[in-house]
Amino acid sequence: MTVLWITLLRNWLDNIGGINSDRRIITSYIEQGNFTDAFTLANMLPSLYKLQGNDSVEHTYYIDILNLYQILHQEGRTTYQLINNEKATIDNIAQSSSGIAGSQAKSILQAVYNEYCDICPNVDNSASHKSDKFINNDDINKIYGLDISAKPNPASYWVAFDYTLPKEQDEATISLRNISGNIIDVIKIEGQQGQKLWNITHIPSGAYVYTIESSGFTKSGKLIITK
Repeated sequence: MTVLWITLLRNWLDNIGGINSDRRIITSYIEQGNFTDAFTLANMLPSLYKLQGNDSVEHTYYIDILNLYQILHQEGRTTYQLINNEKATIDNIAQSSSGIAGSQAKSILQAVYNEYCDICPNVDNSASHKSDKFINNDDINKIYGLDISAKPNPASYWVAFDYTLPKEQDEATISLRNISGNIIDVIKIEGQQGQKLWNITHIPSGAYVYTIESSGFTKSGKLIITK
C-alpha cells in the first residue's frame, strides 16, 4: 500500500466521519507500524464521540487490543505467538466485550486456537454502530442547523473554523481540548454563519478536539497541529 494511496484513504474516511471511519484510520496506522498516531487518534475517541457507560468500557477493551498489537509489533511476534498472560487477556475480552474488541478477540481465538466462541459479538451495542438504528448526534445537529469544520487540517500556523448556527442563534463558543481533555482555549463567536480564525503559533504539535456549543447542542471534530 503506497503512502499516497493510504493518505487518500484516510482523507476519504475522515470526510465520511464517524467512529467507524476513525477506527479504520487507526487500523491503517497500525498496518504501517505507526502506533504513535494510532494511539493519538484512539485516545481522542471518547471526547469526539462522548463515550459513556458501556461505550466507555468497550473503548477500554479496544485500547487493550491495540496495546497487545503494539507489543507484538515491537517484539516481532504475531497473534500465533501469544504468551500465557496475553492469551488470558484475549480470553477476558472475548468473554466480556460485546463490541469491536470482543469481535477481534473471538476472531483470534477461532483462527489461532480453534476455540469456537458460541456467543457472537453484538457490535450493534457499540457506539460505532448506533447510527445504523438510531439518530446520532450528528443527525440531530444537522436537523437543528449546527455545523462546524476546520481548515487546514493538519495545520501549522492558523486554523479557520467555518461555522453555522441554528436559526435565531447568533452566539456560540468553540472550545479546544487536548487529548487529555484539558481545555486550552475558548473562542467566542457571533453571527449565525461565518468564519473564525485561530492563531496556533503558540500551540504545541499534537491532536486536539474542537467543540462548538449553541443552545445546549454541540458538535465536535478533531484537529491535528504540526510544527
